[in-house]
Amino acid sequence: MDACRIPGTTGLRRTSSAAYVVLSAVKRGDLSSDEGRETIDSMIDAGWYVAPDVYTKVVRKLESFE
Repeated sequence: MDACRIPGTTGLRRTSSAAYVVLSAVKRGDLSSDEGRETIDSMIDAGWYVAPDVYTKVVRKLESFE
């Protein structure tokens, strides 16, 4: 499946709807950047897989919302 761009973000490709939901919630202000990072980390702890380079991009995007 081809990756698609997350609307409203720059340089980050969508790997799953879960990451998109977290990023969107942070962008809207429903979650803080720290809460978004904790959510992503909890998802990984629960077994969600994300490639290390994609995780880095997600974290950078979260930090850009601060």
